[in-house]
Amino acid sequence: MNTDLVLRCPTCGSDAFADDEFCESCGLALGVLRDGRRNHFEVEDESAAGVSDRGLVHRRNEDALFLESIGEATVVVVCDGVSTSVAPQVAAQIGARTAGSMISSALHRGDLPWQADQILVEALAAANHAVVDVPWTPQRGSDGPSCTIVAAVWDGAAITVAWSGDSRAYWVGEAAAVQLTSDHSWAQAQIATGCAEPREALADPRAHAITRWLGPDAPAERPPTAVYRPVAGGRLVVCSDGLWNNFESVDELAQVIRAKPTASPIALARTLTRHALDRGGHDNVTVAVVDIAPGSQHSKERSA
Repeated sequence: MNTDLVLRCPTCGSDAFADDEFCESCGLALGVLRDGRRNHFEVEDESAAGVSDRGLVHRRNEDALFLESIGEATVVVVCDGVSTSVAPQVAAQIGARTAGSMISSALHRGDLPWQADQILVEALAAANHAVVDVPWTPQRGSDGPSCTIVAAVWDGAAITVAWSGDSRAYWVGEAAAVQLTSDHSWAQAQIATGCAEPREALADPRAHAITRWLGPDAPAERPPTAVYRPVAGGRLVVCSDGLWNNFESVDELAQVIRAKPTASPIALARTLTRHALDRGGHDNVTVAVVDIAPGSQHSKERSA
């Protein structure tokens, strides 16, 4: 993920506000240069890969992706900028980079005892502070830079996830397909409290309004975490709503993945992205795929 152009001019080195379209010192077209490089990008490792695409409707990609493998462990963070906020693409990049770097640093240090859930909670808190601190030009009726976030780490023994908003993580194995996160959205809140049936809630115009996020005025609640311990191989999928909105269910997502059992992570990420684009590409699309093989040496080291 290229972050060189987020808050600093690459030509003269001057600081910039998140919503600056031009450098105030040298006049460089920051907006075009910054956003154009992110219309489509891919990251790839041996056992993990991700794709982020602008889609076919939006003028820029407001999603961000962090992916890093450390030994046999993998860290994935996906952020989706809140489109009604100022410079949502900058919020997403800052959030993903801050959370991902913090989790990766803990793995590099070999922190023991290993407490993945606490590390992820602290990483999301740090990401929130970083997004809140993003400099921007106040505008009447506009919210400061904001984004959703989902962070996942596979440590060789378990998948641990933390999130705020409606970006998601899934486990897709040969026998089971599970959504590991639960959306922080108006529709999900109505369903969880029994105020509306799922079909009714999801048909409401407010259905996808998020109830948690990173950025100014974000709810102060501790982000939820989830732990999944696979007993057989499979795939971890982490994505923005621009991907999952194009699947009617977890089973439909799993069907696409299981149809390509020998595909590499990057091939699967491209396939899933193409699926979203073929269905209209109405939103930015970001997806990461991680191959999971339980019982690795790394898991034994972490549990020692």
